[in-house]
Amino acid sequence: MLNYHCPDFYSFQSGYDILFNLYQNKPQCFYPNVKIGVIYGCFPGCIWNGGGFNFTFPSADYNTIYQYFHWYSDKDVTLQLTFTNPTLQETDVYDRYGNAILEAASHYPNIEVLVSVDCLEKYIREMYPMIKINKSIIATTRDRDTEEDCLEKYIENLNNYNKIVLPKKYSKNKEFLSSIPKEYRNRFEILATDPCPIFCPNLFHHYEEIGYIQSYQKINEGQCACSIIPEDNPFRHWMYRSHRLSYEELNDFYDKEGFSEIKISGRGTYVYVALQLVPYLIKPEYQKDIYCILLEYYTNIPVPTSF
Repeated sequence: MLNYHCPDFYSFQSGYDILFNLYQNKPQCFYPNVKIGVIYGCFPGCIWNGGGFNFTFPSADYNTIYQYFHWYSDKDVTLQLTFTNPTLQETDVYDRYGNAILEAASHYPNIEVLVSVDCLEKYIREMYPMIKINKSIIATTRDRDTEEDCLEKYIENLNNYNKIVLPKKYSKNKEFLSSIPKEYRNRFEILATDPCPIFCPNLFHHYEEIGYIQSYQKINEGQCACSIIPEDNPFRHWMYRSHRLSYEELNDFYDKEGFSEIKISGRGTYVYVALQLVPYLIKPEYQKDIYCILLEYYTNIPVPTSF
């Protein structure tokens, strides 16, 4: 079973409502071995958030935070809070908004946290020891050229983390993946998609720039946009696609080899999340219909009850 870690529990909540209802009423539309098991993201305006932006919505009040957590708990879905801003400092752990989110999360066993900096990780472990902690793609990207970037260290780190997102350079490295003992494979998240190519030398720098903007230390002037492949390169789109893992690849190797935890990137807008998810969840013959249902809902056009 491919247990997808999907983006944006906040801005795409209505989309997930549609998908969950479709899964119940039209299961034949979905690939037989897929599941939306984990949804990651953060509430808008939280300086702890990393990896993506969510500035188009007002900050959530305490009741709204509880409502979201309760809704996903009823759906039997795990939420991962992306507290992964790599630019955080010691004083940032006392942010009132972030602590309100953590306090609410501590009441739900289905909520986990992704971390990338030691100060916030230490604070969460001390103040909220019941919350499971995962090592994020930002943390493993930062470590990718150090002694931490080896199989032995990753397995050792599983003593301290619930799950670890592997650096994207390993996503298609079957030699490395096959060397992971089978009993550990379902504790490593495999990144299937990302806006940046595997060979980009600025991966961590992009995350830093997003972090500075997220914590209001810098305005968005496009610094975090990846331009490693020039726009006039005729193979640009092919090169960006070639580093991704398709459903067919996941089905042919990863599912059979016990790599069940598959991360799909795509935070940003409702439309972008829909475009990212459908190819991984829906059989080809139904994809156009599901796109229409998701996008017509977003544009407030009446959606047919059946198709």
